[in-house]
Amino acid sequence: MWQVLFQGVVTGLLYGIAGLGLVFIFRATGVVNFGQGYMLTLALFGMSTVILAGGPFPLALLVAVAIAAAIGLATNESLKLIKDKSELSMVMATLAIGLVIKGVVSMVWGSQTRAIELPFPDGGQQFGPVFVEWSQLITLGLGLLIAASAFAVINFTRAGLGMRAVFENEGNARLLGVPVRRLRMLAWAIGSAYAIFAAVLVVPQTYLNEASLVTFALVSFAAITIGGLSNMFGTLVGGILVGVVLNLVALYLSSSLAHTATLVLIVVVLFLRPQGLLSARRIVKV
Repeated sequence: MWQVLFQGVVTGLLYGIAGLGLVFIFRATGVVNFGQGYMLTLALFGMSTVILAGGPFPLALLVAVAIAAAIGLATNESLKLIKDKSELSMVMATLAIGLVIKGVVSMVWGSQTRAIELPFPDGGQQFGPVFVEWSQLITLGLGLLIAASAFAVINFTRAGLGMRAVFENEGNARLLGVPVRRLRMLAWAIGSAYAIFAAVLVVPQTYLNEASLVTFALVSFAAITIGGLSNMFGTLVGGILVGVVLNLVALYLSSSLAHTATLVLIVVVLFLRPQGLLSARRIVKV
């Protein structure tokens, strides 16, 4: 059981990091990017193609980040063309862009399934009842480092403080001279990059095909729903909780019920705390 719990924590942390990418975008733009899974798929296929062509891993990773950031910036510019700025219209627009990307992936790579091996050492170490593979330990360490960097960006950089100001009150932020347009572009690029880092770390477990990272992105939506759409710490906690639940259900019930259990967990959280487990209600004065 402890082995399963540890694996759930490691995988759940990656769900949370992918969720952080969504939170970055939402805090700066108010848009939830439902096309993220398709963006990840295209970027990782690009990365895989560079590796298969003999390119070094750092170059392949840079290509994946560049593709994701470019798609994020293009999505930001595309959303400006939509006259109806309602939340539903924005969500449907991001999903439509995602489906276009899916078409590109299907046209170029078809239904291929690829494996991406990370340059991590084999073997591991026994820690009490848990055998920890070196790849898991490195993934956990990198995940914590990436999460810490996200908190540092949002809390200790000028861009992060600007995003927080826009999230709290866009009108006041504009009056104070905050470059809202530039921050939104930056948020799309940064959010997409964080999602890519999580996807690169998880893809050795899931393999790469048309659907694997779409499923991964959907679970990351569960993380931000449970933890709170605008709460970064809550998103990480939500991701870890989802990862643990998925693994426990697969162990004690059936792997086919794992994602059903996640949906049940989302419904329970939305019923008890619609704003998420760790988000406070926002009070709007009129």
